[in-house]
Amino acid sequence: MAATTSAERLAKVHARMLSRFDRIWGATRDERLQSLQDRRFAFVAGAQWEGSLSEQFSNRPRLEINKVRKAVARVISEYRQNRVEARYVARRGGPANESAADAATSAYRAACGTALAEVARDNAFEEAVTGGIGAWRLRAVYEDERDPESEVQRVEAEPIYDADVRVFLDDNSLRPDKSDAKWGFVLTPYTTEAYEEAFNNGDPVSWPAETTLRQFDWATTDTVFVAEYYEIQVKKTTLRLYRHLDGSEQRVMDRDIEMDPDLERWLSAVGAKKVAERNIDVPEVRKYLANGVEVIEDCGRIPGEYVPIVMTYGHRAIVDGIERCSGIVRISKDPQRLKNMLTSKLADLSATGSNRKPILFPEQVAGHTTMWSEDNIKNNPYLLINKMIDPVSGQLLMGPINYVEPPTVPQALGALLELSEFDIKDLLGSTEQAEKVVSNVSEKTVSLIQQQVDLQSYIYISSFQRAEKYAGIVWLSMVKELFVERGRKIQGANGDGEPEVIELQKRTIDSKSGAAYVAADIPTADLELNITFGPSSASRRTSTVRELTEMLGIVKDPETVAVLESLVLMNMEGEGLQDTRAFFRKKLLAIGAVEPTDAEREEMSENAA
Repeated sequence: MAATTSAERLAKVHARMLSRFDRIWGATRDERLQSLQDRRFAFVAGAQWEGSLSEQFSNRPRLEINKVRKAVARVISEYRQNRVEARYVARRGGPANESAADAATSAYRAACGTALAEVARDNAFEEAVTGGIGAWRLRAVYEDERDPESEVQRVEAEPIYDADVRVFLDDNSLRPDKSDAKWGFVLTPYTTEAYEEAFNNGDPVSWPAETTLRQFDWATTDTVFVAEYYEIQVKKTTLRLYRHLDGSEQRVMDRDIEMDPDLERWLSAVGAKKVAERNIDVPEVRKYLANGVEVIEDCGRIPGEYVPIVMTYGHRAIVDGIERCSGIVRISKDPQRLKNMLTSKLADLSATGSNRKPILFPEQVAGHTTMWSEDNIKNNPYLLINKMIDPVSGQLLMGPINYVEPPTVPQALGALLELSEFDIKDLLGSTEQAEKVVSNVSEKTVSLIQQQVDLQSYIYISSFQRAEKYAGIVWLSMVKELFVERGRKIQGANGDGEPEVIELQKRTIDSKSGAAYVAADIPTADLELNITFGPSSASRRTSTVRELTEMLGIVKDPETVAVLESLVLMNMEGEGLQDTRAFFRKKLLAIGAVEPTDAEREEMSENAA
């Protein structure tokens, strides 16, 4: 049998891609378009009148009293004040695993703190809160794009906009974090000119007739969609378990030895023994770029074991086997439309005027029509009409023959307005009590009120915690293949968000047991991820200073007072206080009041020597 050529293989990939996308788009199209409509409803002027309601109010005032956007902004602000933070911990003890956990935490904290990473997460959370679906991607990028000889890479988070109609993951994946997804799409729109520049692929065309997708237009006159297609394939590999002299264990796979040919020799030199070996299946991720006709580019294997797309949701449910997602806007659209409609009706009635309109014969206003038509603008001191004699009676006609009465406001209109306001507050939550500042209410009471308000946004933040945990898992699986250069220095960030430098795979001696181990060896460490949600480090320090200051008023022991004062000064926020905080941390380290980091412990040992 002849071997399959590259073109035939890519043709099969493209056919598989078409089949999968056709299936998932057909099943989720209505849900995805609803999410897009929800985001338009909140942020696009005029979108609250889209549909048949707009036709009913044509040639009438169409006001938007956008209550929804305020509710969305409140949830987003709550998230930005209380960021999700990740920390890696070692599943097994030992200095090697603990050092790798600290290094991974610091490196991941720095990766999440970049401007692009913050934009990616903020955009995903905003889209999830508004429409129900948000996403961002993780991508391996070169540290120095301008150096063609440098192969050093890191993992960067990138935003995906309009995720509800751009991101599609395996429809057989039912886990909320999509960690079990076997394939995924990210659709990127290009103008025709940008497409031809980027891919040099000739004239962009839609799907051929025999494989046309009825539900989705891949190419229009203005926009061409290109799909990033990720597919997981399983590969056999050997897993070896080594046990060090201190009892800690280290797992080594074939790819670890490929990256570091001296690894097994070093393990033997430090006394580590191979205690087990097993053949296992390891997932590999391949990436393709495709249009509606063919695979444009086979990007090959990418780092990691998961589809590097992180999705977050608002409310998510599986109904009739279909994933259905919604945000805070979905349930409030009808009350918001009702309020807009009633307010516009009331404005229309008010604009009509409250004065009676006279009914006159044309002859009575002949020559004075301009004065009458502009009276509501110029507010003339008087109006003129012509004399008219009744041809039958011969009598002089005096004044208008009748009047058109001004419109009256229906009683039901006011009741409906009040009901619509109540429904909006009931669905979106009212922050009136939390926003009031009352002088005789205790701080504890205010805090309890705020907690009740925060509960309305907790479901969205809880969903985002799940997404952030998956992002940390994907990031770790990618850097295990990228952070392999011994002695490489990477950027990290400590618990206060301040930058620090981490040296990878530094071989050292444990000061407690005297055993040799490799510090910051992230690729071989056995780690898991913990997620916490709370105030930023700056907010926590401010709260810490406030609590420590209160304690100083009740503590009498001079030694304890000195420790508390040093802690206050170490946590002070302000411009130019970095050196002061570092001084008081060293002071607390000297008396054993705080636990030193590995770097501080090493520095203290060198100073003592």
